[in-house]
Parts: sequence; C-alpha cells; structure tokens
Amino acid sequence: GNAADLNKRRNCQRLGLRGLRVLRREAGRDSGALQFVTGRRFSDSLQRTLTLAISMPLAFIDDSGSGGDAAYYVLAGYSAPEPAWREFWKDWQAVLDINPKIEYFKMSEAESLKGEFFGFSPQQRTKRVNQFIDVILAHDLQEASVAIPEKGYREILYPILHKIHASPYYFAFIAMVSALAGINRYSGSPAETDFIFDEQRGMQNKALRLYHHLKMSLPERQFGRVGYRSDKEMVPLQAADLIAWQIRRFRCTPEEPLRDELRRLHSGR
Repeated sequence: GNAADLNKRRNCQRLGLRGLRVLRREAGRDSGALQFVTGRRFSDSLQRTLTLAISMPLAFIDDSGSGGDAAYYVLAGYSAPEPAWREFWKDWQAVLDINPKIEYFKMSEAESLKGEFFGFSPQQRTKRVNQFIDVILAHDLQEASVAIPEKGYREILYPILHKIHASPYYFAFIAMVSALAGINRYSGSPAETDFIFDEQRGMQNKALRLYHHLKMSLPERQFGRVGYRSDKEMVPLQAADLIAWQIRRFRCTPEEPLRDELRRLHSGR
C-alpha cells in the first residue's frame, strides 16, 4: 500500500511539475509590468469590441466551489469568435428580459430560488434555466472545464506549494488558458485567444503574474489578452457560471442521477 501511494504521489507531482515551476518562479514577483497583459483598456472596451466583425477567439470562464466546502474546485467556460458572442449576448439578454425579468443569471440562485430567482416556483425556475441552455446550444461555443479534487490537492500539492499560491484556483487558471488556447491552435487558427474571467478579489494580480510568465515563456501557444469582469455585467460569464456549477454538482454528488440540465448541455452538441 505504501509503495502504491508513493508511486501515485510521484506521478501526480510529475504531472503538476510545470505548473509548480511557474508558481514558484512567479511567487513574489512585482506585478507593475503587467499592465499590457491585464489590459484594462481591453476589458473596459469589451462591449465596443463585440460590435466589430472580428474573428479572434474569446473565452469567458467562471468558477464553482470556491467556498472551500466542496469536494471539487471547478473552472469552466466557453470560447467562440467575437462575432458569435455578439449574437449570443442579444439572445441571452432576451431570456433575461422574459417576464418575470431578472437582472442577471446565477445558477446557485436559480437552484436555491434566492436572489434573482426569489419568488419563482420550481417549475418556473426549471423552465427559465432550460431557456438559457437553449441559447447556449443555439450557438457554436467550445466548452472546456477543469475539476480539481480538493482531497487530492490538499494531500499531494498543497504541502509543496508556496503558500502565496496555495489556492487550487491558480492551477485551474493555468490549465484553462492552456486548454482553450490549445484548442484554437490545433484547429489551425493563427489567432491568439483572449480571456475574460469572473472577478476573483485577492487573487487576480497573482494569476496575472502567472499568465504574464506563461505568455512570455511560450509565445507559440498563442495566448492573447486577459481581463477580469463581473458576471453580473458580462453576460457570457453567466453561461460560464451555469456550466461550472453543473459540472461541480456532477462531480460532488456521484450518488445523484445525472441532472437534465447537464445532459442537455453535453448531448445537444
């Protein structure tokens, strides 16, 4: 048993080695040089950008399980060319505006019938969630997700990480930008992939330092710009919230039957 556990630990350490090297080299590095990467102008002018017929891929990514009490931490989202997001935005907004109108979509609020879903019946909630899923399925979006098991992370990686980057968010962040940029690169596209993440107060600058290092070290990977915005303002992040929550629920509740929402999201493509 001890030999098997040791081999498992070594394999996991090897798999995370590149990420660990990035995390350790970047720990404590000054973030002042990152202005061109964080791209305040990029994120602040995003809605104006989406009115243009630009074909560069743009990914929107949100998290689920950040409360610390979940068995899995998940980052998930969708990537598509910017013109596709322009059409998506209009369709999503139309579902937000259905009576009773809601200001934004958040899956946890839909599930608990709180927040924007306060006063909804379970039947109304289910119908509205499925209308949002209809919008996702109506557009050609590329999905990606990363699920990190909390127990394995704490036992294997946490003890050897610099505590400044102890959150699983940083590993998931690197994995998501690598996966989505890789999907675009292997499709044959010469374009860089841009990223918008949901706000992560207290972790954004550290994540941006990692991204800066990753982009400078691996220019052939076609990493573009990156920014952070609120999912209450940026409606594609609300779609990312929906899929991230569904994947975390699926991972954390193996005894629960596959939810219809996740089945639709994955069987309708």
